[in-house]
Amino acid sequence: FVSPDLLALGSAEATTPQMFCAVISWGHQRQLDLLWTKVAWLIFAYVFSFVGALIYAVRQTVLFAHIDAGEVSMSDFLAILEGLPQMKGHEEVEDIIKEKVLEATGEGVAGVSVAWDFNSCAGEVERTVASEVGLVEDAARAAARTTVEGATLGWYSRLNGLLTRWLLKMWQIHLDSGEPCTPRGQSSDLKQRLLEMENCSTAFVVFSNEDGRDRAVEAVKDTGIEIRGTRCKLKSSTVEPEEIMWQNFYVTAAQRKFKLVKAFMLVLGACILWTVLMYLPYAAYMMSFTYQPRDRPGPLGEYLFIGLVVGSQLGLFVACSVGANMALYRYEGERQSKYIQFYNGALLLNLAMDIVLQTVLSYKEMTGKKAHTANGQLLDELTSYQDIMESFPMQRTLGNYLLKYCWPSTFLYPFLSQPILVQWLAYHIGKLLVRANTSLQGVMAAKAMELGAMRQERYADILFNTALVALVPFVAPAYMHLVLIFFLMSHVYIYLYDHWKVLRCVVRFQFTSPEVHKLAMQLFALPVSFLAGALVFKANQLRRLPSSENSPLSSSHLLPLVVGVMLAHGLMHYLLVEMICRVFWTATVRKDSNASYAATVSHFRATYFSTNPVHCLRSKYVLGHDPPEAVYACGLWRIPRAWKEPRETGTDTPRSAGGLPKAP
Repeated sequence: FVSPDLLALGSAEATTPQMFCAVISWGHQRQLDLLWTKVAWLIFAYVFSFVGALIYAVRQTVLFAHIDAGEVSMSDFLAILEGLPQMKGHEEVEDIIKEKVLEATGEGVAGVSVAWDFNSCAGEVERTVASEVGLVEDAARAAARTTVEGATLGWYSRLNGLLTRWLLKMWQIHLDSGEPCTPRGQSSDLKQRLLEMENCSTAFVVFSNEDGRDRAVEAVKDTGIEIRGTRCKLKSSTVEPEEIMWQNFYVTAAQRKFKLVKAFMLVLGACILWTVLMYLPYAAYMMSFTYQPRDRPGPLGEYLFIGLVVGSQLGLFVACSVGANMALYRYEGERQSKYIQFYNGALLLNLAMDIVLQTVLSYKEMTGKKAHTANGQLLDELTSYQDIMESFPMQRTLGNYLLKYCWPSTFLYPFLSQPILVQWLAYHIGKLLVRANTSLQGVMAAKAMELGAMRQERYADILFNTALVALVPFVAPAYMHLVLIFFLMSHVYIYLYDHWKVLRCVVRFQFTSPEVHKLAMQLFALPVSFLAGALVFKANQLRRLPSSENSPLSSSHLLPLVVGVMLAHGLMHYLLVEMICRVFWTATVRKDSNASYAATVSHFRATYFSTNPVHCLRSKYVLGHDPPEAVYACGLWRIPRAWKEPRETGTDTPRSAGGLPKAP
């Protein structure tokens, strides 16, 4: 331990102008005397964080690879076939693909699940599939209630019903929405839609054995598989059934790029709108004070600031979630990765605008107090931006701002509110809806009060909190230990809360694909880059010491150097994580596995067939499977039936399309 002054530099209080001047003079001198300590600490922090990030990347990759190698799951039998030609629903598309794959690879295929373009009839497909698991109300019952109550509903009741249906729709529960529910027996209109439906360019081929899948992919790696004159590419994948969002496969890559631009504009617009509507009025209010002893903002200013920070994070969370959903990704892992990118980018942009705003307010506050630098020069007489930012009064006020931004605005209040908003409030609303709607009974009532799902989007919160900590070394050192203490306290709470949430308050927590983990490891370059930039910034201040033989860099040279060092580290970090993922993942990949799909499928309710809504409907209404493929609904498990290959109704001839092999 060098000096206890390190814990007080920038945080010492001054009640009179004379004491304030004394604090500035003492703080500036001690800051210069102890600057070498901060530079040495930054070197240690940068090296420790960088090496620790790489060790973490190695550990995560090895751990994920070992889990994948030691456990057999649905994706171990999966190969994705891309580039399919368009075919109609009245054709035996599954059989055609299966025969072509068998012909090209010579390996046994358990079944084929095709992605279909059902965007035009998504509502009907959704309601029909929901009826298969009891998530919709009986059609006759809904019609009867609508007839009795429809004529007497006023505007308030209609609005209340609309909001109720919208909320229940978010939980995949359908009441009388004005469209009749599809009966469970048959629907000629639905069958006609299924016959006219066109397939998308993707099919999921499930092989009978894992080693057979590997041999098949290797056999057609260069040649592909020709289907009706179109060369299709077969590749293995780690995507599990519950990750697939079948309704989004109709979106092409070009369309998704356009949707991503719209999503980006939405997130950017949310940041700008929040700044214009909320931060600028707050800035105008704060700048209306002269910051003389009798004209300074009271506690209201601090409460407003905390509310703005928490509100901005909540608003950006909603905007980024909407933006990630707008892209219509095919897989849940892709959607979560884009959300993490949007959310961290939006929060950092919002933080940058906050820092600019707070710098202006801090400068006005210091000039209003007639603050002097250590050599007696008034702060408003400084002309260089670098001199203003490196002056001790500004370092002190900006450090205090970052402390308030971190605690309690970011590290405490958002996470304290999550158990209330996410768990208690959602459950309470579900309970009220069940109590108020007599139609919500049985399975529908259970669905309305069902627990949510834990996702990997927590990475976004952790990364932003870590980035905030890495920004503190740019300012006075007294705030560093305080922010670290609050950071540790917050993350101990987050760990305990997430542990309790996963065990008690979610219906599932599935992380099967490594893409989200890999993105988080790459984005950890952000806080380490900030430490590298702070090291350059503080090392340049060493040149101001009388003992230094070199003059400090000017702002025109310092800012590009800081930004360049940060970008260089970010690129190096990204490339190293890429190399780690490739080297350590391939070293533990499963080889020569004799696992069979028939023996594995009995342990999983969700398959590439049961999660595909159109495949389930085709199995029942078009292909005539006996029994038809059962629809999967998370949390609504039934007693597992004996798996057998579906047969056509009324015949003894087994169908291969989308079927499952007989258990040995």
